[in-house]
Amino acid sequence: MTALSDAIAAQKVARAAGRETDTVEVLVGDRLTTLKFTEMDGLEWRRIVELFPPRRGVQLDARYNYNTLEGSLEGAKHSGVELIEGEEAPPLKVDLEANPPVDEWADMFSVLSSADLNLIAATLWILNEYAPSERKAKAKKALTAPAKPKRASRAKSVSR
Repeated sequence: MTALSDAIAAQKVARAAGRETDTVEVLVGDRLTTLKFTEMDGLEWRRIVELFPPRRGVQLDARYNYNTLEGSLEGAKHSGVELIEGEEAPPLKVDLEANPPVDEWADMFSVLSSADLNLIAATLWILNEYAPSERKAKAKKALTAPAKPKRASRAKSVSR
């Protein structure tokens, strides 16, 4: 095995043990609802967000080359579940091939406040863009950090 194949194997084990998650509370009507989101596979995330072209004049969109709000909300449909008394509920249904089409996520989004929509989008963006970038920056810093010299132990001599 090579160092790269070892790293890939270790990452697969780590992902099998669990990906990063975060929860948010949103208000659906008068019901406070807890949603749990899980970091997505990098390829799946890219395939989703690339469907949403960046908005003109939005710096964050220009930097990441997609509409960060719409892309993140679409990602929520693929990585989110409702928590009821701390347990994951069955996923909300999305079946655009059904007659009529069903998209319970879109239905929920249509009744949420702008603040709650932003909270969901920010959570997905952090899990799938910001946190991985921070892990990479931390790994780079660890590689370039100079090794700290070991301190020589100073034995105290006691003279009598």
